Amino acid sequence: MSKTSKPLFSHLLVLAVFAGAVFLGSLTLIWSSNLHLSPDESANVFFTRQFAESGQLAAAEPLNLVLSDILHPRSLLSLNGRLLPGSFLGLPVLYGALAAVSTPNILPYLTAFFAFLAVLAWFGIVRRIFSPQIALISSLLLACHPAWWYYSARPFMHNVLFVSLLIFGLYLFTARPLKTWFRKNPSALISLVDPFLAGLCLGLAVFVRSSEVIWLALGLAVAYLFYRRTVSWRVWVTAALGVVLALLPMLYFNHQTYGHVFLTGYTVEPVGPEIVESVPPEPPAFANAALNQTWEQLQAALSPVLPFGLHPRNILRHLSSYGLSLFWWLTIFAVLGLLSFLTRAERKQLPAKTYLWTGLAISAWLILLYGSWAFHDNPDPNSITLANSYVRYWLPIYLFSTPFSALGILWLVQKLKGVRVQNLAVILFLAMSFALSLHQVFYTPGDGLLAAAATLERSAQIKQQVLALTEPDSIVIVDYADKIFFPERRVRVPLRSEVTYQFMPAMLKQAPLYYYGVTLPDKDLEYLNEVKLKDGLQIELVKTFDAESLYRISR
Repeated sequence: MSKTSKPLFSHLLVLAVFAGAVFLGSLTLIWSSNLHLSPDESANVFFTRQFAESGQLAAAEPLNLVLSDILHPRSLLSLNGRLLPGSFLGLPVLYGALAAVSTPNILPYLTAFFAFLAVLAWFGIVRRIFSPQIALISSLLLACHPAWWYYSARPFMHNVLFVSLLIFGLYLFTARPLKTWFRKNPSALISLVDPFLAGLCLGLAVFVRSSEVIWLALGLAVAYLFYRRTVSWRVWVTAALGVVLALLPMLYFNHQTYGHVFLTGYTVEPVGPEIVESVPPEPPAFANAALNQTWEQLQAALSPVLPFGLHPRNILRHLSSYGLSLFWWLTIFAVLGLLSFLTRAERKQLPAKTYLWTGLAISAWLILLYGSWAFHDNPDPNSITLANSYVRYWLPIYLFSTPFSALGILWLVQKLKGVRVQNLAVILFLAMSFALSLHQVFYTPGDGLLAAAATLERSAQIKQQVLALTEPDSIVIVDYADKIFFPERRVRVPLRSEVTYQFMPAMLKQAPLYYYGVTLPDKDLEYLNEVKLKDGLQIELVKTFDAESLYRISR
């Protein structure tokens, strides 16, 4: 081993051991039960297994042919008696294919595994843009970043897989590992394999989350402006071919599943009697009517690229909550590091300059796009936690900030005397960051992994009891428990819907009917039995589980 490769090997060894230990901790939810925290995850599990077994992304629900497609959990659609994904198809296809050629037992571990590899690849990227020291600190911070760590523990969410594929693509494009491997036997063909694989990874990332294609195109455009003269056109074309090849399966499965190559679970038109109520954030109020009209016209013009509108007050509030204060210690490091970077000579070097402006452009777009959106994953709208969607949607921003956080730590220790003292100070800052992240990821009340694991374990116990109390062909009306009982039971969401009340007699005609949800007070039961339920239907208690209960609906 050469003298130059020894430090690199030691850096990678430290990083691999640390990242491996971190991601072993992310398996907490997997070891607790086979249930999942969100309907999106439950849907992805269902269709991943469906694809692994049959190669299809649809499942038949015959009762929906007579019930106007009303039986399906959240994050699933029903079209003409076919249950379909309500989200993107990339994760079920990729994970399903891997399970088909190996074993379904690997499925819960894939996201953490790809996250682990992505941390190593991130080291390879940052090392070439900044320095090995910054790369090591940056990658260690990424491995234990609360957002990255938490969503690596959510094995069937799209976001970590999506960002991991982007990292793999960027690594292949910048590091050219295959070209380096075959440097003793160079050839024009070998030199193009890396950019082709980079494009393939980028295309697969779009397959996993096609809604991110606009800002990906923006980032590529900025990078191209900087590198158009230094990178051969053959490299760009080869990478583009890789992207196109990776997108062909997406177009094929979109057409097979939804009937059109450009339709997704988010854009396909529902055919059932559902009533969708949407209340967008209010635009800023202007005293001048002309200003209000101009603002509305601007919103309409931007809607194709900013589907949630442009709402400055929402943006500032969410940026403050999720971009700055939630991970406050990393924000401090990143701000100090960015200021330090602007005083360094390397800011003028092409790789660092490209990284800065590409990252800023992407970050600005993501802040405008998702910061404008007003949604609440937590029943408490004022709760700011890792489980809220802004955190996973802004994973690319957190990733972009890690080298600057590393620079911030190095700036804080640079005035200390002696290399050993400086190294010790860096270790202390990293240990502090790890401890704060550990507390946030595992010990946050309600949404931390330990609390979530306990919730899933209890839900698994309730599930077994409810399955024992209900017939295998029954329908269970739920508010939030669809992720618990589907697919073992047919589900209808929610109870408090005019469509649900309207179809209750028809559902009962087809199968035994139940409701599972928050325990109803006597006055609510009386109201349902005397006013709301149709055709003489009655609802009666079967069993109570903590704060929720199972009810039978009958004539």
